[in-house]
Amino acid sequence: MLKNISMIKRSLKLLIICMLLAWCVTATAQEQKVIFGDWAKLCEPRPDKSDRCYLLQTVQQDAKTIMVVVIAHSAEGDRVGAMIDAPLGLDLPAGLKVQAAKTIKTISFEQCLSSGCRAFITLTDDLLEMLKKGNTFTVTGRIADGDEIEIPISPNGFKKAFEGL
Repeated sequence: MLKNISMIKRSLKLLIICMLLAWCVTATAQEQKVIFGDWAKLCEPRPDKSDRCYLLQTVQQDAKTIMVVVIAHSAEGDRVGAMIDAPLGLDLPAGLKVQAAKTIKTISFEQCLSSGCRAFITLTDDLLEMLKKGNTFTVTGRIADGDEIEIPISPNGFKKAFEGL
């Protein structure tokens, strides 16, 4: 049991580092961006001349960004993770519920910044297949008064974008 927890913590740390590197990208002339429906695939060159690519979806409401989702492979390439940048004002101890079809996972917030609070999740093969098939991915957070807000993540273009990741 302790070995599994240690492995999960190590994997999560690696995933967090990987996702933060992807998130901290600033737009440069060298960055490549391709749009697939509601998803963007962004690639940037690394010092070793290879590219680091990730998928990005920005969810907007009333012309304001309310959530950002970044999906990337781990540094080892053996896992796929998502970083969710959720809006401020959510109940932090409640975390976020991530749902695709009947699969629901609760994830904790890892970090809060002025733009929102971040949570990370390793995407299982089942969740990835649901997104590829066009199932809506819903992120639910609880606000201070106890009400829940659901924010849909569009699957439009995900399959093609992920194939090229």
